Amino acid sequence: MSIFNVFKSKSKQASAKKHKHLAVEEQLQVLSDLGIRPKREDFIEWICYEWGRNAVESDPYNLMLFSLGGERQKDDGTWEYSSDDIYSFDMECVEDSDIYSSIVKRLSALSNGLFTISQISSIVDHDNARASVSFTRNGEKHNWDLQYDDDWFDCNVINRMNNLLKDDNASKLFYTSTPDQNLIVLFTTREIIERINSFVSVPFVLGVEMLKA
Repeated sequence: MSIFNVFKSKSKQASAKKHKHLAVEEQLQVLSDLGIRPKREDFIEWICYEWGRNAVESDPYNLMLFSLGGERQKDDGTWEYSSDDIYSFDMECVEDSDIYSSIVKRLSALSNGLFTISQISSIVDHDNARASVSFTRNGEKHNWDLQYDDDWFDCNVINRMNNLLKDDNASKLFYTSTPDQNLIVLFTTREIIERINSFVSVPFVLGVEMLKA
């Protein structure tokens, strides 16, 4: 079963209650007005092809946010992120040693310069049940030992990144929504999150409060 079908089946019970049916165009316009925009102009055509227009409109914002945060295949066979303003990934993703590096890099890119890092590396040692990630930020080296839980991502990474941002009195932080085992991440202000939470079915919270059961 593809990741899209997994998300669709798991998000069925969490479909938006405030909007029983909402046009794809209206959903995208609302999110665009809040700073969450697709990279390509054909996004509506693409998401309707991937999911079906009725599925997207009968499950307002859930499939839209998930798809904007994910990747899509280009005509040349390579992959690109659907948006530079949101990120979504399956938390059961820890297989390769560089997975934490890849995710932290993506989160850094999401911050548009507020969480700039360099010299990033990560380790996932399944044989010895350990994981870590390290990077340099503002001239300071950070080396974090992570919680190893087989192939589950240690979401506390995001909380620790937020703590560094709070030390800088940053106006924006990482907020997350967990409609299922997929984590959807936004880097934005509390005011924007409050507006988004007024119409989504699974609210965004500061950092990560909902982890694997």
